[in-house]
Amino acid sequence: MFGEQHTVDNVVRMVEEDGVFYSRSGGGITVSGGEPLFQSKFVSELLRTCRERGINTAVETSGYAKWDDVEKVCAYADLIMYDIKHIDPKKHKAFTGVTNKLILENIKKISCRFPSTPIIARTVIVPGFTDSEDNIKGIVEFLREITSLKQYVLLPYHGFGEPKYCQLGRSYPLTKLVPPSEERMEALMKIVRESSIGKSERATP
Repeated sequence: MFGEQHTVDNVVRMVEEDGVFYSRSGGGITVSGGEPLFQSKFVSELLRTCRERGINTAVETSGYAKWDDVEKVCAYADLIMYDIKHIDPKKHKAFTGVTNKLILENIKKISCRFPSTPIIARTVIVPGFTDSEDNIKGIVEFLREITSLKQYVLLPYHGFGEPKYCQLGRSYPLTKLVPPSEERMEALMKIVRESSIGKSERATP
């Protein structure tokens, strides 16, 4: 295990070192994880401080958290990148250990509570789990309800997380998993393009 502990002021100071770049590019700070909503008090204070100093803010989340924590963080986010893995609650639980109920409820609440905050929904295409046409079609239909949706992105699975598991002394369950082919990604992306929800595209990591 390794890492560093920082205060909000320390993090903001580091972010501001690249302030000239942000002012030219329109970029800012993105809080990711792990799951940043599990540290909602720190993250909300960090995003609030950045906003006050004119720095754009974004958060990447799985959405699996209590609504109070979600609301606290999203109140200071200029952009929300939200992961939806699977539309079927039973399959979601089989692969992740939890159902998708809370995740789907939270994105609906975010859209209602913060209608002017754009949401980019994302699905990582994991062979054997999220790569079925029925899954993508189901997610597309669900996302029609999200009025603040800006974009729906498909991301091909990669094994970059394996070294982190090794550092933690844990076995990586997807060691032999092969990333989806270009053809498979294109077939799934075609479904998204034809749906005309938000601005739909495929992204590469």
